[in-house]
Amino acid sequence: MTITYQNRLPDPSTAIGNAGQVGGTAGPGFASMQLTSSSPVMQTRTNSGRLVSRSVVGHKWSVAINYNPMTREEFEPIQNFLLNTRGGLKAFFISLPQNNVPQLAAFATYAAANLTNILTNTTAGKFIPGNSYKINVVSGTNFVSAGAENSSVGTVFTATGSGANNGTGRVIATAGSTSILVDGFGTTAGRDPRPGDMFTISDASDTSHLKMYKVTQVETNAVYNSTQPATAERIIHFMPGLQKQTLNNSVLNFHNPLMRVVLASDVQQYDLNTNNLYSFSLKLEEAQS
Repeated sequence: MTITYQNRLPDPSTAIGNAGQVGGTAGPGFASMQLTSSSPVMQTRTNSGRLVSRSVVGHKWSVAINYNPMTREEFEPIQNFLLNTRGGLKAFFISLPQNNVPQLAAFATYAAANLTNILTNTTAGKFIPGNSYKINVVSGTNFVSAGAENSSVGTVFTATGSGANNGTGRVIATAGSTSILVDGFGTTAGRDPRPGDMFTISDASDTSHLKMYKVTQVETNAVYNSTQPATAERIIHFMPGLQKQTLNNSVLNFHNPLMRVVLASDVQQYDLNTNNLYSFSLKLEEAQS
């Protein structure tokens, strides 16, 4: 029988079989978990005393996991799964227990069955300053006033204002962007992600875009800064900035997003006490592809 290998750390909702296949024995839960965000910055001071800061490397999540004492039956699926990763050679996926579903129950239920998409076209009046667009339809819109060099179809520009009239621009979710206009939330109030929710992006044009993002702010039709989203839309602010340029209509995965990781060390060890219970912990680092 042909099998599908399990590429996700065993946990209570993830099982692994004796051949390493999906299904079989579920893994134990975590006793505790530490999530660390690292955004290294280099700072220098000029002769006048002005502080100059710049990012020097990309963002990285790190995860430290501690397990409760385990029986051999509980421990072996985890240990053997990790041995097969050969230290930090092979990446795998983990589910973060506190972030596998959104905080708001109404949105968690909705997100499990519905897609939220980065918008394909944005109508003038809804451009988000700082975001990039390609002019799609002019229709009386003065795109120059919104930040473009001209109002010709195909012109790419970074919005300095929200625009006006009925022209449209295709969203370009560029690398480094920290906010995106998203639709697919329906017309029922209360279906909103909250700051602290985490998501990944499914981009049909780039299956290697596996970065994990964390929501920092959410603008709605009722509460917004300068650009009012439609009823079924949200402006989602997040960190870190987009790892890669992202295709329009890419899907945001709020329901059980998975982080791609590698072991932070090539050395693994465990302790076995006189009650034949195993003590074990591990440290992981996000592995961007």
